[in-house]
Amino acid sequence: MSDSSPGLGHNHPPIAPQAAKAKSIALAQIEKAAAWDGIETVTSDQAGNLSDMISALDEAQKQVELRRKSDKAPHAEAAKAVDDAYRPIAAALARVKLKLTAVLAPYVAAQQRAAEEAAAEIQRRAAEEQRALRQAAEAERAAGDTIAAEAAAAEAKTIAADAARRAAATIKNARQVQSASGLGRKRAVRTRRVARLTNINQAFIAFRTDPRVGEVLTQIANERVRAKTYNGEPIPGFAVSTEETL
Repeated sequence: MSDSSPGLGHNHPPIAPQAAKAKSIALAQIEKAAAWDGIETVTSDQAGNLSDMISALDEAQKQVELRRKSDKAPHAEAAKAVDDAYRPIAAALARVKLKLTAVLAPYVAAQQRAAEEAAAEIQRRAAEEQRALRQAAEAERAAGDTIAAEAAAAEAKTIAADAARRAAATIKNARQVQSASGLGRKRAVRTRRVARLTNINQAFIAFRTDPRVGEVLTQIANERVRAKTYNGEPIPGFAVSTEETL
């Protein structure tokens, strides 16, 4: 009598069961983002809507990433297969988001330049008012009215503080794009430091004590000696030997 029962592994779940849903989420937002194709600059009215679109892409990226992690957790041995399923989905979202962000960036930059000019004007006018009040205070003091002089001096300080506050607020607000719907987050200009390699020898000297440098160099050296084209030539800084492995 033959055994017709299913074999081992017949009821294993798909390697990435949520990838289809993730793809659906991504495509839905990518299709919406297609409405911005061909637009190279935005107006004040469009900026909020474009920011919302980018926020929607942000949320889609989060949803895709959450599903990727959820699928990957029980499949440690199949982690690479899960990443392969999700990589093109996440990459598509990232490409569209980068494209739309590039459209929004010039608008934000223009707004910031205008705000900086407005802030400078606020400071200039405040300086004129302070100068007039200081002159008035000196005149009052010369006339013997110390109370009026002190009041004028105090008002000058108040004007200076208020101008500084308003100038800072003007610049801060210009660095942000408000959500048009109220559902997306404020999109603000951020400043970060970026290091670009200009001299690999000097960089190596600076970081040679970092253990990660040795790890990367060892990885590169192993790739070379294990390549079929390796002819046994010495590798400076490394001792090449053989190991028996199963």
